[in-house]
Amino acid sequence: MNEVDPKDTTGRFSLIFKTSQGSTYHIAENGRSYRFKKNGERVVPQSPNEAIFFLSEEEFNRLAEMTLGFLHLDPLVNQKILTTECAIGTHPLELNSADSEEKIVYEKGDDYLILKGTQIGDLYRSGTLFGSIHFGHSIIEIAK
Repeated sequence: MNEVDPKDTTGRFSLIFKTSQGSTYHIAENGRSYRFKKNGERVVPQSPNEAIFFLSEEEFNRLAEMTLGFLHLDPLVNQKILTTECAIGTHPLELNSADSEEKIVYEKGDDYLILKGTQIGDLYRSGTLFGSIHFGHSIIEIAK
């Protein structure tokens, strides 16, 4: 599932950071993200994701309100989501598990993201999101 060691800080990663809940993210040069979730004293590798974006605290809160705490994601379809650079206080947004056939279709601009729908193999469903998406906790430390 996850071929990355959470202690690996070699040059193959362009970015490594930690969130307020203790998760550590390693971002490869190709944009793939590897998340290691802190669960008590254990570190649990999560499925790698194909894309990662960053949200300001304000944008994260706006999206949380729109989606009832990220429980109902369809209101995000075709909404402009403002993205920013990785920084302390921003939130990671991961899309599309590398281990899943379900993919969220999106449009990406320099400072925005628009989620369009979900693709499963040859089937495309516009207007609904049921692929892999993860809204992370705020970033508290950037190691690289």
